[in-house]
Amino acid sequence: MDDFVAPQGFELLAIKSGFVGLIGPFYLRRDGEQFIYGFKTVAHHGNVNGVMHGGVLFAFADTICGQYIIANLGRVCATVSMTSNFFSPASPGAWVEARPRIVKATRSLCYLTVELTAGDTPVYTASAIFKLFGPAAGHASSAGV
Repeated sequence: MDDFVAPQGFELLAIKSGFVGLIGPFYLRRDGEQFIYGFKTVAHHGNVNGVMHGGVLFAFADTICGQYIIANLGRVCATVSMTSNFFSPASPGAWVEARPRIVKATRSLCYLTVELTAGDTPVYTASAIFKLFGPAAGHASSAGV
């Protein structure tokens, strides 16, 4: 993937360590108010059936939901629950995009949905609940959220 060039408008996310460092890199494009995340799938993301392993899609969705909360609410967060729906397989080599959306945020919880597509094909959706903690590094206090 050293010669991979992300689609126009996508910028590399700074997350390169830990588990995300093993399955990424992940990219972000801002389209007005909407954030679109993406990543290029490769052979090691596949399962024994020759398609994307569901765990990779789940991990991508989970990671970008947390990043989306940090970007929009300025809060550190952790996954409480995530309900997954797998619709169609994605093949290694596909560009997968995610579009998260905050449904509701309270003082201590954030409810989100996220949709993943490979091209025009829906491959995965999830509903998630995240626990909200204090302000993320570099963000102003989010008291009153």
